[in-house]
Amino acid sequence: MDAAEHYQFYLNQLLISNEASMATQVFYNCTPPSFGPMRRYTFDNYKSYHTSLNEIIHDFYLHRYEPMTLTCYVHLQCDRGSALTCLDWSEICDGKVDCLDGGRGKEHCWQLEVNDCEDDQYRCINGQCIPGTFFRDNTAIPDCLDGSDEYFKATDNRANYAIAEPVFECEDITCTHSHRFWKRPLASSCVIKPSDLLMEAMFLDKPKSVLDECWSAFLCILHVPYTRDPVCLDLCGDRACDETIRKTCPDMMYVPAVPLFFGHVYFVYTKNESKYRPNLSLKPQYVYYKEQLCGGLIANKPFLVFNNVTCHRF
Repeated sequence: MDAAEHYQFYLNQLLISNEASMATQVFYNCTPPSFGPMRRYTFDNYKSYHTSLNEIIHDFYLHRYEPMTLTCYVHLQCDRGSALTCLDWSEICDGKVDCLDGGRGKEHCWQLEVNDCEDDQYRCINGQCIPGTFFRDNTAIPDCLDGSDEYFKATDNRANYAIAEPVFECEDITCTHSHRFWKRPLASSCVIKPSDLLMEAMFLDKPKSVLDECWSAFLCILHVPYTRDPVCLDLCGDRACDETIRKTCPDMMYVPAVPLFFGHVYFVYTKNESKYRPNLSLKPQYVYYKEQLCGGLIANKPFLVFNNVTCHRF
């Protein structure tokens, strides 16, 4: 509003004044889709037929939300084993360790675990306290960050969060305890795509000793980024992936090359047992973990030594 008033004053003064100071005034004509100081910003989804900001926003949310990059919580240092990965806000105090550098994302989570709520409050599964009157008050809008104050049916609308507007019931909630998201355990966001992006980023760090052909074939038999990827269907036709792995891969290797859980748990695959299945992702044949941290986790199972460490049959 101020800029519009100043511009009108400028136009008025041009007609009645010859002052040199008027030549120092600069106004930027923000032709759509540009806006902001010095035309600094633009609307990526602007179309020539849009006549208002409301139309731009309305049309944007008619399309499915498909984030292409990870959102990083920058207030906590977190080493996830790859420079391409980071910590999402929804993963803080979600019950699993994501950071390799001491688990700083969980450093003070114990305070939630021992937190006591007042008599007129409801205690969420994650330890958060909400007013008791909010418990079971609206199935569609949970008040606990983990959604534990509401009962979600098998047909709940959280599957539609990827196409919904960014309102509280979609954005300010985690899906750690939801049965719907058990297949994507790497992230706690209710939007599925961040977990897929995190998985892809973890697999981008290829060991230098492994050939590109071998690594690409393994991504396909593990269905990364997703099952029935057209590239993999073409690459692995007529068991071509199996042959590529047999010819180019080492006998055993970590896939991915970074730890998957707790900073020390690796999945180990053997060349001879790794086969492509169009509709079924390959399970690891062995798992490596630090015995002093998880001693007896997988007992009475065969094991072998790989890179001077003991790997247990998975």
